[in-house]
Amino acid sequence: NNNNNNNTTMPPPPPTTTLVRVKWTEQDEFASALVRRLELGDKDVESLPPASGIDDGDYLTLVRAIEGFDVSDEAIAADADLHAAVDRAEVWSYETRLEAVARALAKLRIGHVHGRVELKIRRKAAFKGGFKAYKQLQLKGWRMSWFVKFHQEQGLDAGGLSREFWRLAMNQAFSDTFGLFKRSEGGSTTTYDVADAPLILDDDQANELVRESSSDTTNAAASSGTSRPGSGATAFGRSPRGGEKNQEEGNSAAAWTPTTTSKLLRLEEYRFIGRGLGKMLFDAHGGCLDASPNVKLLKLLVGEPFVFDDLQLIDESLWLSLNKLKTMTDDDIRSLALTFSVSQIDPRTKVPKTFELCDRGDDRAVHKGNLDEFLEARLRHAVFPPHQRMQLTALLAGFHDVVPPSVMLLLTARELELALCGLPHVDLKDMKKHTVYKGDFAAKKANHPVCAAFWATVATWDDEKKARLLQWATGSAKLPVGGFANLQQRDGVARMFTLTSVDLNLAVFPRAHSCFNRIDLPLYRRPAVELPRKLNFAILHATGEFTMD
Repeated sequence: NNNNNNNTTMPPPPPTTTLVRVKWTEQDEFASALVRRLELGDKDVESLPPASGIDDGDYLTLVRAIEGFDVSDEAIAADADLHAAVDRAEVWSYETRLEAVARALAKLRIGHVHGRVELKIRRKAAFKGGFKAYKQLQLKGWRMSWFVKFHQEQGLDAGGLSREFWRLAMNQAFSDTFGLFKRSEGGSTTTYDVADAPLILDDDQANELVRESSSDTTNAAASSGTSRPGSGATAFGRSPRGGEKNQEEGNSAAAWTPTTTSKLLRLEEYRFIGRGLGKMLFDAHGGCLDASPNVKLLKLLVGEPFVFDDLQLIDESLWLSLNKLKTMTDDDIRSLALTFSVSQIDPRTKVPKTFELCDRGDDRAVHKGNLDEFLEARLRHAVFPPHQRMQLTALLAGFHDVVPPSVMLLLTARELELALCGLPHVDLKDMKKHTVYKGDFAAKKANHPVCAAFWATVATWDDEKKARLLQWATGSAKLPVGGFANLQQRDGVARMFTLTSVDLNLAVFPRAHSCFNRIDLPLYRRPAVELPRKLNFAILHATGEFTMD
């Protein structure tokens, strides 16, 4: 129930939005990386969620980081504290920035005088009950206080019941049997990505689906955004032309309609989940999310650049095969007969379907001269594949219905995971017990001076920094059930936490290999002095890349 007091009025509508461009300079290490560009259509605070799951004007694409993306300057300009926080984000600690996020979101909260949201939920159907409420709840309700009551339970909600509701609902949403998310094929710990679509639409069909499902479609909206930045970038929510074109005819016009396809893709549910994740952050329900989102989802949510090595945590087998191309000669690459295209089995027709990574990509051969361009195209396809684009658009749009993109400038992808999933308790005794030592460490193990300095350093850290170490070494802040004894590779093979020695002439700082749960420690001459400082630097600067190689 959305209980509004008829004697009060809502705050006046915001002024015309002013946009600021967030981009990376040519000198920045991420200048050639890819970053998401998200635009959201104008929304009335009293509007119900879009029946198609995507509003007209919701637009998601990938561009190069040097081109950047826009965020609304309205929130930053109107909030001096947020403005100061964004200016100081690079030098502030995670805790300080998270506090700034909480203050910025608190200023957006709609007070009790304007209404509250009451939910009555059955535990076993938390997602179903929440989704039913989502379809009946105006947008403004997501920034009101929520009060949850569980069926046949007497508890009064002072925050704990809402937190339990979101934990149950998201556990159901991310479950293997629910079909909305899948376990990622990268990294040594389990993370989750959106599930592949049950059918593959051509880009033109998908864009037509969104346009025809929108309640307010105009020629102006259909023609906007026709020139998309970035090579091969493809967007949803508007009517872009060109870019990645699929020449196959796996889906005839008679096989789909806007209404049936949006239901088939479950876009409304993805938008609800996006709003749910945003609400968890909005209400500071840290630790509610038991499932760890994949780095791809986290980086899309915060607007952090993607680099080639992120593929290691998205699709490890693809990353390994593409990495081999970097060391091959031109003749060897040409002998593989690769083209700028990707073949994929259509889940509906069970017939291979070819997606071109650029204009006439199926006719363009890969060679040493265009290898970097090919690797970027494959990264783009892995991050934003045709069979996930609409789900990702709905998920991100839902999240930012609640949390403005400008506020997310304060957090990195790793830090958003910590904010949603909470800090794990890292048992150092368990960690030390199940550690394998290799190289120069094999003989003395924990008693080697470098290893002894490592354990002594970690023992002084708080839970937040230990969680960063766990993220850095394994790719996730969550341990599997059973702790360090059950760490695995992606293929299920046991892979214990490992400390390996590396010569100083090969590495000055410690480096992590998250797919193998391994940290390489340089053989410092004065480990008790050098290692704490170098390891601390590596941990703090691992937030942007998921690698220190």
